[in-house]
Amino acid sequence: MNERKYKLIVSDVDRTLLKEDFLIPDYTIEMVKRAREQGVEFMLCTGRFFGSARPYCKYLGIDLPIISSNGAAVVDYYTWKPVIAHPIPVDVCIDLFNLLDELRIHYHFYTDRRFYVREGLNDGDFRQKHNINLPPEEQYEVIETADPCGIARRERVYKIACRCPSEEEDQRFRRGFCGNEKISITSSFTYVYEIQAAGVNKGSSLAEYADMRGIRPEEILAIGDNHNDIEMIRYAGTGVAVGNALDELKAVADYITDRAENAGVGKAIARFVFGEEPEETD
Repeated sequence: MNERKYKLIVSDVDRTLLKEDFLIPDYTIEMVKRAREQGVEFMLCTGRFFGSARPYCKYLGIDLPIISSNGAAVVDYYTWKPVIAHPIPVDVCIDLFNLLDELRIHYHFYTDRRFYVREGLNDGDFRQKHNINLPPEEQYEVIETADPCGIARRERVYKIACRCPSEEEDQRFRRGFCGNEKISITSSFTYVYEIQAAGVNKGSSLAEYADMRGIRPEEILAIGDNHNDIEMIRYAGTGVAVGNALDELKAVADYITDRAENAGVGKAIARFVFGEEPEETD
């Protein structure tokens, strides 16, 4: 049996917990349930905004806060209020929006309760993909806005996601934003850069939350797949990369589990929490 006693399992959502059809494998659901019955908590840590991640807590029967927007907001499941909040400062946010508009880079951004898209960007396919398997009451609205700076003055902005599908757009973004010490930049999807406040990432907020709860790093099992999971994987006592993870994440992980499509999260739980050889899955 596994000798280490885990208190908390933390998992990324897209391409880690979820399959390509945005569903959770049955084996993973079973293993999360078993772990929770043994007193091991399970928590989501995602680049998504809270509202689009919360439905998966219902599927798993969990009600812990969600580390959302790459760590910029750790949000209570019931109240929708942040227990940890690191929004982008208003003046910095306004400068970012103005520069993005000047450079003609498409973007969307998250506040406490809303998902905004800059007017003129047809991002309906993104919303449709995330909503496709959710019941109507759990689906989220995408709000198109012509005044992002006005919103930044009224609401806390936690994350800005910038789409740069061409080499020319990618270069424009790099020239405009890389090296800016007032922000942190990461990525979780191809062609997408994600901006948070300086020093904010999944690992920093996981550490802050764990400290609040009195949980030590060695009592945490963390699982991810992409650039924005690197700090989380490094912080946890046991950091696991799914089989479909980027090579950069695999290089810092303690273990590589199966792919997301094959219940990699569930198999990691079986191995590390229960000391069992994982079942074969289709």
